Amino acid sequence: MNIDLINHYEYEIAEAPCAPGSGLYGLRITLSEDINPVFPYLNTILEETYYDRKNKVLIGRDKQRQYAFRDTDIRVAGLNEVAEAPEIARRTVALVNRAWQERTTIKPSFTERKLPTAIDIYRHLPKTNCRQCGYATCLVFASELRIAKCMLEQCPPLFLPENTVHLHAIQKLFSAE
Repeated sequence: MNIDLINHYEYEIAEAPCAPGSGLYGLRITLSEDINPVFPYLNTILEETYYDRKNKVLIGRDKQRQYAFRDTDIRVAGLNEVAEAPEIARRTVALVNRAWQERTTIKPSFTERKLPTAIDIYRHLPKTNCRQCGYATCLVFASELRIAKCMLEQCPPLFLPENTVHLHAIQKLFSAE
């Protein structure tokens, strides 16, 4: 008998606060159920994962999306249009439920890959404390970026031509090399 891990969820769309009208959106899915038991299976099937068992966080991506999973919360980055949110939420929940239903055929991975530290990220930020990202300081932004509570695109100065080297350095910190 296949029993879904997620039976009820709600979602909300968030536009990048630094660039209204830019078309940069994120999705937050709030869950009634604790999905922490599925993390080792998602850790196996997703790409470029960062798994922190102690803090119950799994960050990973598939071919199209980047996800941040917590006990009762999933964040999805990279929505292009608000209209796609219901379908992305449905697919994300289906991904979790499918991993849960197929867990007897998936070898769980408890391998932890540590996230870069907030200081590692901060070293490459413009350090302007301009608040365009929605945070009071670049260090706070780095801390939130580390655990995928915000998106790199929320820092407009980082995308200026003079900061290309720093942008690539941060992207490298999060790459699965």
